[in-house]
Amino acid sequence: WPEKENVAQYALKSVLENKADDMEFSKLPWLSFYASRDSDGHFRDKFAEERHLEHHIGCLFAHMFQFQLAYDSGYKDTYMLESDAWDPSLLALPFSAYDTLVENAPQDYDIIFIDKP
Repeated sequence: WPEKENVAQYALKSVLENKADDMEFSKLPWLSFYASRDSDGHFRDKFAEERHLEHHIGCLFAHMFQFQLAYDSGYKDTYMLESDAWDPSLLALPFSAYDTLVENAPQDYDIIFIDKP
């Protein structure tokens, strides 16, 4: 993930709309993957492939896609969990406390991490 350019482009929509004119994606860590394609148009990044980072890059793009979707949908608050976050032993709060957490968050919060340190 992502397999198609339009999905990656949507995930990076806000970044693309707000980037400085002289900013090069090829120089941005992790996002450089977007600018790395082979002759068939498939996403390729030698650094990522050598270090087996494809899963982590896919996870980043999936999160960015969800952030963009939440933003475009006008959601004030959004919960985003890793696929392994369903294990209560990894969380600092039970799921039942999430609404209370958001209700008591600072007004200007962007992200709240709920994993155990």
